[in-house]
Amino acid sequence: MGLRETIKAGARTAFNVLGDIKESVTYKAHNAGVYDRTTGKQSESWTNYSIEAIFDGFNEVEVNPTSDIRFGDLKVMFLNVNVFTPKSSDVVVRDGNDYEVIGVQTDPAKAVWILQARKK
Repeated sequence: MGLRETIKAGARTAFNVLGDIKESVTYKAHNAGVYDRTTGKQSESWTNYSIEAIFDGFNEVEVNPTSDIRFGDLKVMFLNVNVFTPKSSDVVVRDGNDYEVIGVQTDPAKAVWILQARKK
């Protein structure tokens, strides 16, 4: 097992240990469709995924005048399960509220996704 696989296994173990801290939420991946020349519109669709995520806020160091992070933005963390790749404009649905993904990061081993999400 290589280092990347070891880190991913450690992340899975950490998420399992967290138990009830994780929340089951819906991740809505935005799929840009085909451009229709006759109507001038682009079709779009959404693919829903059920994920377990951990939510947190951003601290004072992360929220500063030069960043696009605001108080009230959510930090959403979940395991990279290689089913989809998160991107800006996707949506996380938590407790019936939609949060638009506006920032996407991962760790160097690509074990965990870390998103910045803002209530729509």
